[in-house]
Amino acid sequence: MQKYADGKILVESCGPVTTVTINRPGVRNALDNAAARGLGQAMRNFDADDGQLVAVLTGAGGTFCAGADLKELAGSADYVAWAGDPEGPTHPTLSKPVIAGVISG
Repeated sequence: MQKYADGKILVESCGPVTTVTINRPGVRNALDNAAARGLGQAMRNFDADDGQLVAVLTGAGGTFCAGADLKELAGSADYVAWAGDPEGPTHPTLSKPVIAGVISG
């Protein structure tokens, strides 16, 4: 298992499938700056690995992702709007499919 952002993002591979887990269940897997950048790096590493064909993005603890961690980022001088940031998880567009593993409870 690979860990990014001090364990906020976990990555496991099984054959050609990479599972990326947002691991912040205490805040419903909301992304702070470190987690967003870690998720971006994990996704870029998946995309660059020729042995991996598809990624499953999921969240720990029965929640997918609540979005940005607004409570932690409120008033932060270094807040990055990660949806458009070059280091964020949604940039650049990947060349391989990513499936959202959303759990409904």
